[in-house]
Parts: sequence; structure tokens; C-alpha cells
Amino acid sequence: MGIFSMMKKGKTFVFLIFILSFFLTIGCKGAIQKQQKVTITLAGDSSVEEVFKKEIIPSFQEYWLGRYEQPIEFRESYEGPEVQVRRIIEGFEADIVVLPSLEHLNTLKEKRFITYVRENYIHRGIIASSVIAFGVHDGNPRDVFSWESLARKDIKIIGVDSKNSGIARWVLKAINIAALYLNKEPPKTMSADQFLRNIRENTILSKSDSYAAYSFNRGTGDVFITTEQEIKFQQQRGRPIEMIIPSPTISLEYPIVLMDKNVDDHNNREVAEAFIKYLWTKKIQKSLAYYGFRPVDEGVMEEFRRKFSTPSQLVDISVLKK
Repeated sequence: MGIFSMMKKGKTFVFLIFILSFFLTIGCKGAIQKQQKVTITLAGDSSVEEVFKKEIIPSFQEYWLGRYEQPIEFRESYEGPEVQVRRIIEGFEADIVVLPSLEHLNTLKEKRFITYVRENYIHRGIIASSVIAFGVHDGNPRDVFSWESLARKDIKIIGVDSKNSGIARWVLKAINIAALYLNKEPPKTMSADQFLRNIRENTILSKSDSYAAYSFNRGTGDVFITTEQEIKFQQQRGRPIEMIIPSPTISLEYPIVLMDKNVDDHNNREVAEAFIKYLWTKKIQKSLAYYGFRPVDEGVMEEFRRKFSTPSQLVDISVLKK
């Protein structure tokens, strides 16, 4: 074998080693980058705090770590929608937002914090729902069975200031719909105006949903107007509270959205999008059902059918605009 032939083969060998080393280096760097911790900032309504903290977030962290060997840290904030929207507008860089109020999400869209198009999401972005219900003390000692019961002079209602609660906004809508139907459906025991006036006079406002629940459980008031989910949650904690689903009632939804600008700035879009999709898996839908939320997955809803009664009159809130 000539020397030039040997030199040529030697150069080829060195070149192949160089190429192999280059791709191994790139691969190692990719693996290292994939293993670096990702941080997701979540802004949620206080009503979803328990299920997200105890079930949803730990489940997703375990899933993602097992699949990609990449740890995920969640920074969480749970407040009423008014507070959350104000904080975001003032500079709080949330990656994901979940609030029981499309009005507040529309505010963020108008101010160009999100490009929220419901049709682009699974189930139009809704992860769960609930209905407005009454919580009454064990045994229903004040015989509260209907909206008209709440207008009696001897009834005290525990409510929440709508400025601090997304749930309270839905409660107000339910009360207004009840007033409309009171005028339409016989027997007309009182005018809609009188009904609304009595409700206002009978209501004791709390500063937050959690404080309202705490006050009611301590014996304040006769009726706690809230969501079916909140009452079921209180029952699971052993509280002596019974539930009445009035007729008519309304359904409220829990949409979740991606804050497009923030996830791009934080370079965590892939994980944030995966987290949102994870909320519609059967495992998480079952967790939501266990915590009293009505799942949007039809199969899971059927599995938990006995847990959720069908309201006798579920009204679309669009009637308020007529």
C-alpha cells in the first residue's frame, strides 16, 4: 500500500471521527437542554385552586418528567377574575389563564394580551362547567326550595361582591333570569322588581368566595348562593351543607387560554400547549368530576352521571340580552 493511499485513508478516518463527534455533541446539548427545568406561570380563579394544586399540576409534572425527563415548575396565582385581569394588565406575565368568565377573557383579548378564538381549542377551550345552586344548612331548617324562598323577609343570604368573584357575576345573572321567569310563569307571587329588591336587602356580602363559604359553615345566614361545585366540595370536606338546584338555573363554564406573547417571551410554548391539552384527558376530566366540576368529556360525564343531577330548567343566559 502506497504512502499516499495510507494518508488518504487516514484523512478519511479523521474526518469521520470529527463528524461523529460533532453530532454527538449536538445530541448531548439537545439532551441537556431538554432536561433543563421549564417554568409555567398560571393565573386561575380561586374556585379551581384545590383541584389544580392537588391533582392537575402534580399529575402533569409526573407525566412530562416521565416522558421527556424534563422537570416543570409551576408558579401559581389564584384570585377572583377582576384581580387577575388587573394584575395581568399591570404586568403579571401569566402563561396560562383559567377564569369562569368569558367577559374577563374578552377584556384581555381587547387589550391584545391574548388572541383567543374559542373554535381553535378542544371543546371551545372549556375544561369543565357547573350550575348555580343553593347551599342550605343540614336538614334545610328554613324550608328553602325556590328562588321565591330567598325573597322572604326572614331569610338571610350569603353572597360575594361581584367585583371580587367570577362566580358572583354568574349568581347575579341567575338571579336576574329568575326575576324574568317570575314575571312569565304563574303563579306570580310578586313582581320582578320586588323580588330583586328583597334579594338585595336579604344578602350579606362577603369579600371572597372562600370567606363566604367559611362564614356560612360557621352558621351565618340561611342560604349560600354559589356553584354546585363549591357545595359538593364543602360536602366532601364533611361540612353539614345540603344542596338545592333551583329552577331556573344557569350553567357557567371554565375556559382556559394561552397568553401568546408571554409564552413566546418565556420560550415555553411547547410545554404550555401540552399542559392545556392534558386537561382534556380522561384522567384529568375524572379529577375535575371528583372535585365537583361537570366534565366536558361525554364518556367521563356518563361515568359520573349519578353525581350530577339534571336541572329541571337550565336557561341560556342569552335571554338577558333580549
